Amino acid sequence: RLKLFGGYPYHENKKELVQKLIDFPFQFYSKSPRDLVQNQSLVSQITDKNLHPGFLKTYETIIEKISSGQEDDLKDLVEFNLYKKVLEICKNYREQGYSFRSSGSIDETEAFLVKTQSIKGSVLPFRNLNFPLSYYEKLSLFPLQKEEFEFTDISFAPEERVQDPPENFSEFLNTDFKHLNETGDYQAHYSTLKRLFTLLNKYRIDYIVMDVAISSTYKLQVYKDDQLVEGSPDPSEKEFHCIRLECMEYMPSWVISLLNLTSKKKKFLSNCFQGIAGQFTIVDVDGFMNGNPLIKNK
Repeated sequence: RLKLFGGYPYHENKKELVQKLIDFPFQFYSKSPRDLVQNQSLVSQITDKNLHPGFLKTYETIIEKISSGQEDDLKDLVEFNLYKKVLEICKNYREQGYSFRSSGSIDETEAFLVKTQSIKGSVLPFRNLNFPLSYYEKLSLFPLQKEEFEFTDISFAPEERVQDPPENFSEFLNTDFKHLNETGDYQAHYSTLKRLFTLLNKYRIDYIVMDVAISSTYKLQVYKDDQLVEGSPDPSEKEFHCIRLECMEYMPSWVISLLNLTSKKKKFLSNCFQGIAGQFTIVDVDGFMNGNPLIKNK
């Protein structure tokens, strides 16, 4: 089976090892990026693991939490829709008698910056709200478009900004967006959400999206009845995985100003943005979420 990640076939399963797990986050028996000729021009030379220790720690944490049955702890690390799907699938497999273990060493790991994308403009949804795309389409507030991937040079250099005009967000300060997301009771708050999105759409948000390739002996194994059914039995064999990360590079000044205001406004900030500006969030692993693209408002 060939699985696409960001439009490129990074994963090819060995013919004699047909993947038996259906709809599982990680692709097993995957090749190194160096083995894929068509990708060699994309693989950066910045393979020193000390250059991106956070990316390696991210990968290590995913393996560690799934193998120890602590997927709940991934909530603050991964995008919420990905988080919910991982929880559901791991639960389903455990109920069928499967278990997960880790193998190999995180010390034998390389990180490759494969691809970056910069998205500038008004972007919906804010990942913290985590409403499904179907809900945005249902609202029909804006013409929505899945952002296509393009190669760009990554740059965190600040740009000159026009000061954002103040807006009145007081009516939203007591809205528990986290609870709303968990219950899915969007229709009851339709008018409130529509006004909120209308205001948010006025402001420029800059996102950086990165595909990071991890080549490591530290990997996941799947067992059933104490027998290995998926994953390499060789702890010294490396596996290659792709992780897509997303970072809000620029947050509107009105949001930043909330940090210095009332506790209610701080609550709005934490509920709506969860402090993600400048921090990377995992939005996809091995193409499991088909790239999990941002939705950009034209």
